Amino acid sequence: MIGLRTKRPRDPARSNERWFLAPVAAIEVALAGAAAANPLTAGLLVAIIAATTAALVAPAIVLATAFPATFGYWRVGPAAAGMSVADALTIIGSLAALPYVPWSSRMLRQILVPFALYVGLLAITVAAHPSTRTITELGHRLLLVVGSLLIGSAIANLGRTRLALRFLFVVAGIVSAAAIVDTLSRHLAPAYPFGIQKNASGALLASCLIIAVTTGHRLEFRRRWSMLLYTLIGIGFMASQSRGTMLALLAVLLIFATRHGRGRLKRWAPILLVVTIVLLGVAAATYTERDLATKDAKFSSLNTRVDDYTYALQNQFAPHPVVGAGMKWFKSADATGSGPHNFLIAELSETGLVGIFGLIVFLGVTLNTLRKNPRAMSEAAYLVLLERILDSLLGIFWVAGTGTLPFLVVGLAIGEDAPRVVRESPLDVTAG
Repeated sequence: MIGLRTKRPRDPARSNERWFLAPVAAIEVALAGAAAANPLTAGLLVAIIAATTAALVAPAIVLATAFPATFGYWRVGPAAAGMSVADALTIIGSLAALPYVPWSSRMLRQILVPFALYVGLLAITVAAHPSTRTITELGHRLLLVVGSLLIGSAIANLGRTRLALRFLFVVAGIVSAAAIVDTLSRHLAPAYPFGIQKNASGALLASCLIIAVTTGHRLEFRRRWSMLLYTLIGIGFMASQSRGTMLALLAVLLIFATRHGRGRLKRWAPILLVVTIVLLGVAAATYTERDLATKDAKFSSLNTRVDDYTYALQNQFAPHPVVGAGMKWFKSADATGSGPHNFLIAELSETGLVGIFGLIVFLGVTLNTLRKNPRAMSEAAYLVLLERILDSLLGIFWVAGTGTLPFLVVGLAIGEDAPRVVRESPLDVTAG
């Protein structure tokens, strides 16, 4: 009848987005006051407004950008915060992801519960060593895990996994090309593409190779272009000359063959795994022994690591076996050593037996949850995270970028496993 109006159904996506409008309005008011007093502050607020607007208009783009941003080691923001580009994009992406996270996902709960236990135990160590440094590091670990899980699960829930992986692999190809040029121009020295540390670029490119082997079809590139891109990334990875990462990558690929091989390959893969690791370990030890004959032997990679391990265990863990010496103790003013490049020794020295127990439970439950899930993305996440753990036996685990990407992929596995309960935002320009 004329004059009667039908009530339109409520749009949950629009309802969720309204939560972001209030902070946007508040920022605009603050911008007006800051522009006259401090142009730098005004510029920062403009960047915040732009990021917030992008999160409203095109959330999939913002979320997908977090994947290639893992290569961004450059520092942004206040020097005291020590925030990298990867951290900044993870923060922005976490906020943009909130309306689209599959909160009812069983896999999400299975991973967040043991992580909550770990955070609770870390809080004990923070209480024992209260400082800006320990509180900031606790927040950073929360961001690396929770923020990455939210972003990955949200973008998969939006059906934009392909977009995120394409962003990641295109940037990985650019970094690989730069690494090849860098190593060739410096007489085959380890590559530092765009200034990225060789172990960091190696770890990120290794994760890309694992994704290519397990779920490369999700990129939906033509076969010829896929093979060219994977080859480029593989050569770029070799140019990094990160020996620890190479060992870790070889181990997880053999584990993949063990889990999915058939016939003779499946029978021989475990033996091949052990033999390969032993042979490569002997080769690495022999290389180190040759180095020890030089006059600068005390500054070799092996000796430096052993000295750091000894210092961390004797001077930091031993006096505080239960709660450790505090997270990032090696950044304190009175520290005489550097952080140990072994995530188990680092965790013991920083958070003691309390922290190492929580970390082992969290990582163990997460790996087991991914291992038992039959989906291909869960397999990719399992192997990427396992590679990061193995690589961190000779490196650092809790670091932006290399520590962010594995949990982004775990987030993709969560979103792929969960029912699609949230569709694209009506404002999302990427919806098609």
